[in-house]
Amino acid sequence: MAADLGLEQPERLLEKFAGVPQTMRVSPCRQAGKVIGFSPHTDVCAMTLLLHVNNVQGLQIRRNDGKWLVVDRLDGALVISIGGTFEILSNGRYRSIEHRAMVHPDKERISVAMFHCVPAQRSALCQSSWRAALRHGTSRWATWNL
Repeated sequence: MAADLGLEQPERLLEKFAGVPQTMRVSPCRQAGKVIGFSPHTDVCAMTLLLHVNNVQGLQIRRNDGKWLVVDRLDGALVISIGGTFEILSNGRYRSIEHRAMVHPDKERISVAMFHCVPAQRSALCQSSWRAALRHGTSRWATWNL
């Protein structure tokens, strides 16, 4: 993606994000058709890597027509999701996808995610400034006021 955005040194992009691991457990519910495990949302981070630990389906993404599509689980495969930060940094070229997690009536769903985020002491730059900063090895990030 970094090369697609015109960065001369794509590896510099990795230096700007920090990974935050998280394990997610969605408990079974006998009324699975009436509840949602995680409400529809997009991730605010730059990118999420998700691994389904067990064989329980549940991740869904919203298609352009508004319908929900089940993401088929592939053994050992990572689901890669673009987050809002990367959508902004790419000026919309890469889009954050709305998704949700559904519950299963009888089985617990377990996933492990790695959220790649801009560290709290940094903020996003517009694409032209961001490219220049990465090209020249400078860190011209503004400070977030949290």
